[in-house]
Amino acid sequence: MNLTSTPKYRLYPSWDLAAPNLPPRSRLFNLEPLGIGTSQVESLTGYIARLADAHCVSPGGLFGCELLPLLDNPYWQDQLTKKQVTSILGYGFVAQTPAMNGTGKIASQWVKVLENITRQTGLESLTLLPWRAFTSTLSLLRRKRAWCSACYEEWLIRKRPIYEPLIWCIEAVKICTTHKRRLQSTCHWCNRQSYPLSTKTRPGFCSACSRWLGRAAALSLLPSEMLSDADVEWDTFAATSVGTLLSTALTNSA
Repeated sequence: MNLTSTPKYRLYPSWDLAAPNLPPRSRLFNLEPLGIGTSQVESLTGYIARLADAHCVSPGGLFGCELLPLLDNPYWQDQLTKKQVTSILGYGFVAQTPAMNGTGKIASQWVKVLENITRQTGLESLTLLPWRAFTSTLSLLRRKRAWCSACYEEWLIRKRPIYEPLIWCIEAVKICTTHKRRLQSTCHWCNRQSYPLSTKTRPGFCSACSRWLGRAAALSLLPSEMLSDADVEWDTFAATSVGTLLSTALTNSA
């Protein structure tokens, strides 16, 4: 061994110890809304229910603990100091939830809250806000949830996300154009109705009894699902027209 030889060293680039430039982080999961740009775009209330499910909490808990504190509304800020926050969605606010999918200030405020806390953009398309300039609010939205039981069952079998399309929230839409049956608003298990968003809302399940609302399309229609030939023709036209309108919302709101 040659002890007089000069050792050879390999030079490596120095470490950059500067903190990386990270984009802003969202408080809640950056959940992607479903169906934007289609007639089956998700509703804003349904998006909140899925957001709660993604965090394994109830909509009431998510609403009271995370969402409502961000709402610019002195009355509800005051209610947060007086009532149990996980149940505040049921303390009168539940009756306001249909308007969250609408054209007014309530919808606009909640879009802002949800975009802030999820860092998602374009959530206005989950409401009727893109049409606020020329849409009458009179009898525009249903007061209670509506759904197609065959759609729910089909999505479950095909392992597709279970959600609540905005078109089901619109009063003029009476029919599912895919399955040619009337939308349901009463649970076939407990015979009760529910609001678009409540403390225990879960897409595809009854808010009152928590049972599955889906029914296979091959099963005989419930009396409340049946339509006459005249109803099918007119209601299909109305639902198709509304669906076409909703599918263009992304373009109009851009």
